[in-house]
Amino acid sequence: MTGTWQKGLMIVAMLMLVLGSAPSFASPADRFRNVQQLLQNNELDTALVEVSQLRSEYPRDVDYVFARAQILERLQRDDEALSELALATDLAPEYEDVWRLRLLILSRYPDKPEYDAVAAEVASRFPMATWQQPAVAQPFWNLNVGAAYDRLSNGLPSWDNQFIGLAYEKPQHYRYGAELTRDARFAGADYSLRLSTRHSFMSRWFAGAALGIADDPRFLPGQDYGLHVGAQIGDGWTTTLAYRQREYTDTSVDSLIGSVEKYYGSYRFAYSMTAAQLEGSSTSLGHTFTTNWYINDKSSIGITLSGGEEAEAIGNGAVLKTDVRGVSLSGRYQLGERYTLQGWLGMHEQGDFYRRQFLGLAISIRI
Repeated sequence: MTGTWQKGLMIVAMLMLVLGSAPSFASPADRFRNVQQLLQNNELDTALVEVSQLRSEYPRDVDYVFARAQILERLQRDDEALSELALATDLAPEYEDVWRLRLLILSRYPDKPEYDAVAAEVASRFPMATWQQPAVAQPFWNLNVGAAYDRLSNGLPSWDNQFIGLAYEKPQHYRYGAELTRDARFAGADYSLRLSTRHSFMSRWFAGAALGIADDPRFLPGQDYGLHVGAQIGDGWTTTLAYRQREYTDTSVDSLIGSVEKYYGSYRFAYSMTAAQLEGSSTSLGHTFTTNWYINDKSSIGITLSGGEEAEAIGNGAVLKTDVRGVSLSGRYQLGERYTLQGWLGMHEQGDFYRRQFLGLAISIRI
């Protein structure tokens, strides 16, 4: 009897092993539904792997090609998405949603040679479609007004800041801005004017410059110059290199900043390193890491961690290199089509001199 039981257990174990290692025979429809569920859960990378497998097994199925293009577009891999959409329009020339997405992506890069041809094809195939002429981003004015408050440790008097800015911009093309700021620290206040510009070109590249001037400054730099250049390098990655020079009354600081950021679904991860050279001192290195969560089209939150060394004015006209560390929380909420509310709060330790606890609020008005 014992031998019979042992044989039975061995048979059951072998069956379980065979069944456990057997390949899945899920239908393509079930697998595609799984891809759609992954998209709803914003698991874009996993969805891309699954739909790419379907795409390789059924290369003539336009739904799989189109789904892969949609995922690539959400991952900001526009060039790859356009390649898939070109194939999808060959497979199903009357598939309206395919043409719609293709034209939408191309509208971001009107300098691409294929843009005019696709727009003309869309107008011919779908003359009554309301989307055939995608909304071209129109330039607009944006007014930004805000204030901030800093409470310092060690019995030091608090700081405060007020600013008003005006910008003229065309999304994904250019921006020109001017901002007037009042900074009050300890027993004095500095007033400064900052001018800035940013341009996008060659589809993926962007560059900008900034100039800040302070009138009879006590702690702000009298002149503050900045230049930056960057590129979207695909798969949701962006990299930027910037140079900044601050000229104080008795010294100057030159900084080189390198940053890289990655968009993953509804999240953004960014890291930057700053190498600052205070005149007459060694180079200091600072690090910043930021994570943002874009909850929906109207709201987002972010957290920033910083640490390392910093060459900064600490008061009474003194510019010193100190160890720093800090954390801040920020948020944005869009109030209708014209108004956006922004807020921030956090803590920043400036060596052994003081700890700042700060908060601020600003509102942007689209004119």
